[in-house]
This record gives sequence, structure tokens and C-alpha cells, in this order.
Amino acid sequence: MKNPKAKIFFLPIETRPKEFPPLLKMVGKFWHTGVIYNNKVYECFNFGRNSISDFDEEVKKKLENQKAVFINSKIDLEKLNSEINSGTGCSEYVARVVGLSKTAGPLKNLWPEEVYKKIIIRKFLKLFFYFLIVVFCAFGFYRAEQKTPCGLYDQKYIKINEEIIKVDISNNDCKRILGLSGRKELKNDTGMLFAFQREGSHGFWMKDMNFSIDILWIDKDLNIVGIEENVATSTYPKILGERYFSSYVLEISSGYSTKNKIEVGNKIIFLEK
Repeated sequence: MKNPKAKIFFLPIETRPKEFPPLLKMVGKFWHTGVIYNNKVYECFNFGRNSISDFDEEVKKKLENQKAVFINSKIDLEKLNSEINSGTGCSEYVARVVGLSKTAGPLKNLWPEEVYKKIIIRKFLKLFFYFLIVVFCAFGFYRAEQKTPCGLYDQKYIKINEEIIKVDISNNDCKRILGLSGRKELKNDTGMLFAFQREGSHGFWMKDMNFSIDILWIDKDLNIVGIEENVATSTYPKILGERYFSSYVLEISSGYSTKNKIEVGNKIIFLEK
């Protein structure tokens, strides 16, 4: 568990007995460290010479006489006990806690200048590394979602009635021929908007489709002039919508039109987002 009331103490180098080496992480500054928690003292010497004892008046006075420096910090007691029992030297753990703890206070006053700089640089590099991972994953996800044999798609938001739909724009022959073919799914509130250079008769079929869709035909004034709902993949090679005179065709998830009361005569609006 972590307890913010735990105290870490450090003993300055001038109080070090000759038989004890200075702490490896704080050479030239301190020779000993430990943790006071729940009336127990967890002492961390180098080379596995660790101990746990009661925090009584005698120990308190001893620490005062040795000019101990105290810091409030969070401690993972299970990890502390584990390192003490393993004999690895819990001073390494305490040093890491102090180096990363937000409650540790002015580290620059406790650590040698070169060690302090290393801590800050290491912390910055760690955060920067995590930032790069997030950016890389986000960019990779975007590329995986948008990249097709026809390249990346521009995206826009359109509004029909009060519903907002995010659409990929198919505005060249390659993208118009490919359409949604080969995609595994079409999420709700998303779609594909086919933009044609001339208003005319634009028939659509379900070649290589993996799911059903609603198809809407839209004229140059952005009015819906035709709707085919729940068009199944099994309708291929039937061609739909040739009777509608349109400049745009919108493909959205199956049943979306009925669910949101989208009808012939409704107008689509392009949004700036």
C-alpha cells in the first residue's frame, strides 16, 4: 500500500561511521537512509544490511543527533519489505522514490548537483518516450483507419436534421469505384460521401461489401432526392439509384435513416469542425 504520511530520512555524510560506506546513489552527500512508517523504522544500508525496528524515543533522539533530513513521501510498503527481505539494499528503492515523488520537496538541496541533473534528465526522457509512444500509436491507428489503395481520405462533418455524421470524401475515380468495399465495418454516425463533378444518374451496387448500408442520393442543392435502406450484400450485382438525378451519394450504416427519421426532401449541411 502507499501512505503519504510515511517519512524518509537521510543521514549526512559527516555522521557516517567508518565501517559504513556512503549510499551508492548519493555519494558525497549522505551515508544512510530509511523510512519511518506506522511507528516502525525501516533502515536501508548498502550491501543488504537492512533492519526493521520500533520507532521509539531513543531512535528519534539518535536521528536528531545525527542531523537527519526528513522528507514526506509516498511509499509502497510491500515493495520496501520485499527489497529489505531480499537483502538487495532498500536504499536503491528509496532513492528511486525520492527521485520521482512529487511530495519529495526541493531535491536540489538533498542530492549532489550531478545526480540531481541526471534525475531530471531521466524523468524528462521517460515522459518524452511515453509521449512518442502515444503519438506513434495514434498516428498508426489513424493511418490504419484511413489508408486505402486509393490513398488517404479527406474527412468532413455533415448534418442531416439534427444528426451529425463524420464522412470520408470520395472525390476521384479511384475512391468512387472502391467505395466501402473491403472494409470490415461502418461505425454509427460515420459514412462515405461520394462527390461527382456533374449532376446525373449515379448507380450503386454492393460489390465486395461486408455489411449492409443505407444509400442516399443528394442533388446539387444538397437536398435528399432518393433513399435505399438496408441494402444487403446479397443484392449484388443489382444496380440501385439510377433513377435519381444527383450530385452526391451518401452511404451510412444500415437502418440509420429510419432510426433518425431521415427522409426524401431533407437537406444536408456541411459543418466546419
